[in-house]
Amino acid sequence: MTSKGKLAALKKALGPLRLEAISAEVWQRFLSSEVAVSIELEVDLESISRDHLEAVVRALTALAHDGTAASSSSKKNDQNSELIWTWLSEPVEDGLASSDLARVRALTCLLAQALERSELAAEAGRAYLALLTALGNDGQWSSIFQTSCFHRMLRLLRPLRCLDLLGKREKAAAEMLEMEEMEALGVGNFDIEGNITPEDSMELLAEVRSFCEHGRVTLSNDAFSLAVQELVMLVSRPRDERVGHEASAALAGLVTAGTSDAQVRRCATQVLRATMPALLMIQERMTALNGNIPPTLHQARSAALKLACDLIRKHPPLLLPLPGPKIDANGGSETPPSKKRRQAEDASDELQPEAPEKRSRQKQRGYGEDDPIVALLQLVFIMTPDRSEWRSNAANTVTTILSTVAEVEQKVEEHGKADGSEVSPSLQRFFEFLSKLLESERVACRTLGTEVAALCLERSELLAPGGNVKAQLCLVRHLLLALVRRCEDAVATVRTRALGGVGAALQSIANIGDAGRQELLKSVVLEPDHPQFIDLASLYRSGALDEKPTTRRAALILLDTLVPILHQKLGLSVEILNKFFDLNLLAPLS
Repeated sequence: MTSKGKLAALKKALGPLRLEAISAEVWQRFLSSEVAVSIELEVDLESISRDHLEAVVRALTALAHDGTAASSSSKKNDQNSELIWTWLSEPVEDGLASSDLARVRALTCLLAQALERSELAAEAGRAYLALLTALGNDGQWSSIFQTSCFHRMLRLLRPLRCLDLLGKREKAAAEMLEMEEMEALGVGNFDIEGNITPEDSMELLAEVRSFCEHGRVTLSNDAFSLAVQELVMLVSRPRDERVGHEASAALAGLVTAGTSDAQVRRCATQVLRATMPALLMIQERMTALNGNIPPTLHQARSAALKLACDLIRKHPPLLLPLPGPKIDANGGSETPPSKKRRQAEDASDELQPEAPEKRSRQKQRGYGEDDPIVALLQLVFIMTPDRSEWRSNAANTVTTILSTVAEVEQKVEEHGKADGSEVSPSLQRFFEFLSKLLESERVACRTLGTEVAALCLERSELLAPGGNVKAQLCLVRHLLLALVRRCEDAVATVRTRALGGVGAALQSIANIGDAGRQELLKSVVLEPDHPQFIDLASLYRSGALDEKPTTRRAALILLDTLVPILHQKLGLSVEILNKFFDLNLLAPLS
């Protein structure tokens, strides 16, 4: 469609709206409604139907998507765009009446008022988004965009939330709190979004996603914050799986729309932290779940996990850590502190002069922007509830993200090792953290760490960059030695999972098609003088004599795994195997 055709279509769409009846006073009231959730502009909407607003959406969408917006780069498009925007900036005239208000501003006032009418709200929201998208970086964007109007439009997405997880008391308290907040901000009809059908809200969500992907939200900090807030709620409590994935795609579009690497990293960190409760299925009180994970929480986890993996694939620089502050010889930072921080530290020194070394032990505060993906994985261990179903899902979440990291770092040449002999840098940083976590005093951290380590061993082939055999052997050896130390843990759950992990590690080594696997197996199993030797017979014996039946069962499974490996891979005879293991312990195990 040519520019003249688009202009004609736009004129035809705006004709029935009677924009000439909207005065400049209405525009001033619209500007003053910035802090109000409800917008009352006294615009007559009696003659306007949904079909009229749908025609406006189509006309504005043609401007936004066909390259005739004000931000277009070609000279021809600039001339065509100027023609359209000159007409939109002119006062409204229809031959009988006129207004001293520009057409684009009159249209904005009408759409803002239509957002207060339940039968027109969905189409008005889509038209408002189309108008903001079509304006692009034009100078009028800052005045057309109003926080109250944008917030009102986003509230129309709330029918897509699932509130079944809340009890009666929680629902009543949430509704009362929301009512009090809205009454404090402004007066209006608070139940408009309750009258919007889920189908209308779903169409609007698709437009919000397109709006986010076009990068318009980054033009306003308020727009970004409001969009993240509403979309995160849809990810955390989706009405169905489609809603969760659509909202996660919109959040990914928000991050991708960043204008610089620093902004992308900052936005990604904020979005990942906001979706952590959905990723770990802890957005509701654990006591209200009665031990079972509702399907809605699984859908929320699926959407949040997809978002995290999509961000890693689209933005590989997120895997690169930022350089931290330089540390001097005394363990302090060489970066000069701000004036406010110096004053706070001086006051602290006056109150506690007897502990000058405490400052050097204080950690730098931050939100994980220096290494967002590794920070995300670390938070999983800290925030996961100490319950079996949640631990199992958290372990699967960690290994899925690690597999994505390995896949991306394999494709990016600068992230890989030159000889391919070691694991990728991001995985290496994570496994260093995991090794320390397995020695933690917190039982929940050791338990989840053991489950993650065992699951990583089962999927070691996926975590090795490009299926590199040396990298896989390095990974398996590292995790195997860490799990052996947990086989004597004071907690039975940790001991049991560690024994299973040792069996999985040896099975992984045996299945690796490389000459180095024979050497590694021999050194680990048959050479007591080797620094990496593991006394498998003692592990089996201590497990078989354990007081907990789950640990004794794990010892039996370990024996069942080891016998074929030692006999087929290392060629040990049956007589040697009888001496290697104390088979008299099989009777009580059975």
